[in-house]
Amino acid sequence: MFHLLKHIVIRLWLSLMVAGPASLVVLVQLPPRPGIVRPLAVGGAVLAAAFVFLGWAGNRLAWRGVKNRLARSDLLEKAGRGPEARTALRRAVAIYDSFLPSPLARSRLRDLLTARMARFYLARPDGDTAGLEGLRTYLKAHPGDALVAKAWLRAVARQPAWDEADEAAADRIAEVQANDAGIQQVLGRRFLAAGRTDFLALEVYQRVMRRKPEEAAWWNQRLAALFIKEGRCDNFALETYLAAWEEGDHAVLRRGLAACLMRLETEASNRQMLARARTLLEGLDAVDIEILAEGFAATWDAGMPPARPEPKRGRIREAAAGRARRWIHGVATLARESRAVRWMGWIAGGAVVAGVAAMMFYNTFSHLLTSPPPAPPPVPVVGKPLEIVAVTDPFTIQVAAYLKRDHAERFVAELRGRNLDAQWQEARSNDKTWYQVRISHFADRAAALAYGERLKQEGIIDDYYVVNYDRP
Repeated sequence: MFHLLKHIVIRLWLSLMVAGPASLVVLVQLPPRPGIVRPLAVGGAVLAAAFVFLGWAGNRLAWRGVKNRLARSDLLEKAGRGPEARTALRRAVAIYDSFLPSPLARSRLRDLLTARMARFYLARPDGDTAGLEGLRTYLKAHPGDALVAKAWLRAVARQPAWDEADEAAADRIAEVQANDAGIQQVLGRRFLAAGRTDFLALEVYQRVMRRKPEEAAWWNQRLAALFIKEGRCDNFALETYLAAWEEGDHAVLRRGLAACLMRLETEASNRQMLARARTLLEGLDAVDIEILAEGFAATWDAGMPPARPEPKRGRIREAAAGRARRWIHGVATLARESRAVRWMGWIAGGAVVAGVAAMMFYNTFSHLLTSPPPAPPPVPVVGKPLEIVAVTDPFTIQVAAYLKRDHAERFVAELRGRNLDAQWQEARSNDKTWYQVRISHFADRAAALAYGERLKQEGIIDDYYVVNYDRP
């Protein structure tokens, strides 16, 4: 944005300097006529012609200057004169940053300049910081350049920490280069070292393990440790815990499996994995599993979708997106640096707040002034209420436990709709309140087990275990 203002101001100033004398020369050659229409028309036409000509001349000079210095830099590099080649490259950048090129010419020059800079700094053994920044700038506009992306990743991988710009560039490369196994592996190791478990990082892990199955055991071991440290329990985490079980630390992996058993809802995608987890934790009762699962929480992405390759984008679309991002950045910079723009922002924000407040007051008073609609008639309760009968049977089966009471009540209502003797009761454990759903009561454990197996086979419940019956 600053370059646009600089270019227009200097170009307009030069146009006025050229158009003034030129207009006088043209008017002298024309026959005299009264009025000011002709001088204004002639001056405007000459000014417009001078503005267009100076823009064309500036673009030609900038294009020729940049190309000549890039060619000189290439020759100097081939001759082994690296410092002089870098100097020629910086002079080309100085022409690019001058007022000479118009914004449209700058976009074409930028592609030419950044491509040359990227190749130049790829061959530098000194690890120049400015060179890495140049590569990063080039990759923002051309993340599909696999050669430059790999070289930049190898260079920045040696750094102990990445800044926000490096992270953003790496994320962009991970999305665009989804089909390059080498790049995905480098990024996956970096994300793993940083302890990242966001959506993009999880997709990168899955891509690497799918394309390099011989390294899946190594990834599973480290991802399982990372997920357990984070307290993660979703379908991807459950799959990782089970895959790491063969060669992993069972004492640690039990915590992750117990958390998945406690937190995950059983569905078609994880039913077999949960069944295997129950087999591996056989011998542990509900209290032991609950203790092991302490500190874990179900994540939102309980079913991680498969990694999707990023569709290829054309150069025109990439260039348009890059120009839009640069324009937005320029507007934001102008807003931060201009006092007038800040005042306009405050005024606009105040107007929006005043409008929202007016709408709130209007809605409130209109609601108070209008009478409420009549209440609907009560819905009669169909069916007989459940009778509470004193029983002496010592066993019952527990089929679910929830942290929210309405979930337990909903499940009890569903079971009672199937003519089952279901009820819920409250229990506290580890500073948490559980709402346990139980069905019927039995004189011995064998009868309870047989009844639970029948309900499980009919698909009414997913699992159960026998507990002592607490009389209401």
